Amino acid sequence: MLGPGEVREAARFLDGVPFDALWASGGPAVTAGFRGRDEARVRDEVVRPLREGLRTFRTRAAAEEHTVVKGSWF
Repeated sequence: MLGPGEVREAARFLDGVPFDALWASGGPAVTAGFRGRDEARVRDEVVRPLREGLRTFRTRAAAEEHTVVKGSWF
């Protein structure tokens, strides 16, 4: 669980770090789950929209001072 302060920190991070920098540090690990698919398509059609949705969600949650339950499934 992320408390309101942690949600604000996550929102600031996602707003402040360009997608390409995140991709450069973690893209290969992400694409491992998409074996056989074109990396550029995975990046642009799957990962980039997910990151943008997460950024929008965290920004709204931070503005409302909400707590967020965090979960990941790969």
